[in-house]
Amino acid sequence: MAMFRSSPRDVEYRPPNKKSYGTNAETYFCNICFDGWDSETEVEIHRSLAHKREIMNLMKNSRATYCCRLCVKPHLTYEGLIKHIKVNHLLSDENATRIEREIFICDTCSVLFFNKLLMQIHIITFHMGVDKDATFAACPKCYKMQRIKTMWYHFQGHRIQSVSCCKICLEKFKNRDELKEHMKQHKKYLYCEICQYESKNETYFQEHLSTRHKITKSINLKVDKRNWKDYFVPRTFGEYKTSIIMDIPMKGVSLAYLEEHNVRVCILCREICIGEQGMADHMQNHYIEKVNKQYEHICSCGQKFSTIILLKHHILKNKEGHCKMDSKDDENMVIITFEENSS
Repeated sequence: MAMFRSSPRDVEYRPPNKKSYGTNAETYFCNICFDGWDSETEVEIHRSLAHKREIMNLMKNSRATYCCRLCVKPHLTYEGLIKHIKVNHLLSDENATRIEREIFICDTCSVLFFNKLLMQIHIITFHMGVDKDATFAACPKCYKMQRIKTMWYHFQGHRIQSVSCCKICLEKFKNRDELKEHMKQHKKYLYCEICQYESKNETYFQEHLSTRHKITKSINLKVDKRNWKDYFVPRTFGEYKTSIIMDIPMKGVSLAYLEEHNVRVCILCREICIGEQGMADHMQNHYIEKVNKQYEHICSCGQKFSTIILLKHHILKNKEGHCKMDSKDDENMVIITFEENSS
């Protein structure tokens, strides 16, 4: 009977463990009230709940304070804000003109992902209107098939809800500093969708963009009335967004929040454009590449290629009966012959 007894002498008082506010490396502080927490994710949750009013005031005055609408961090200048968006949210260099990662954008709500499976789960969950209890999808971390209804709880096992989780491979790290070091291991996506140029060297790629696709003449928007916004995200511009979002991989990067900063992303080549003038000037590259015949390489079989390298590969693969056609004169042909070595 003694083990079922609950008299006061069997109860021992233990004082609550007070949270340490020392300056150790594992304590993270709120930048508003300076309370200490065990992780950066807890700090972000605390800020969104306890300091919602202060954050909302910053978001409403984001143009005056150059405050990032994605993470609610103020900056001194507009140029500093743009560099912050490129580095922290678009995972590119601060001087990059294009997003240096492979991206996947939801066509419905303009949310950007760096992981294709995450985008698929986002579309199934929010836009397809399916039975979440009967619909399965592959987990982007372990590739196991899971119900959409329980995918959130499955993500908790992988700790994908953390702000220090990689948006590409979904690997969890201790803090954002370790995450930045990890991001250096991911190779940048240096591919030009306009002319299919690809390089492993970042310097060569930037050289290619500045020489081959350099904008020489600015478009007069008063004369040219074409709708440039159709080629950029976000395409639709809704009401002013005042909700607070956390910068975690599973939620993606909501490009609609960047509308107020005049930041647009080209859906054709990942170009980062500022304002309507920047969008119009950039679209010249796509129109010139489409109209200009000197970049059009034609085989005698009628197939067209964007680069001479692709044409040569096609000729070497098919050999007999295939040769390069001159776009100015179809009768002028550069015939490539192949001589077989006699053994």
